[in-house]
Amino acid sequence: MKYKTDCGHYLDHVDTVNLIRSWVNALKKQGWTYNRVLEYILNSCEEDEFEIEKFVKTFFHETD
Repeated sequence: MKYKTDCGHYLDHVDTVNLIRSWVNALKKQGWTYNRVLEYILNSCEEDEFEIEKFVKTFFHETD
């Protein structure tokens, strides 16, 4: 899984997972719901939706 940056570069899998974790934590702190966070991240990544959803779900519920 890789995330394409605005500059056209791709992050490797570990950096992409860390980016998703950062997004989830930041958006959750702002009061975003799970579905809203998931939709935002899915719209931001060009990767497999199932894999992204798995990480978002894990990170979103980590601190519950």
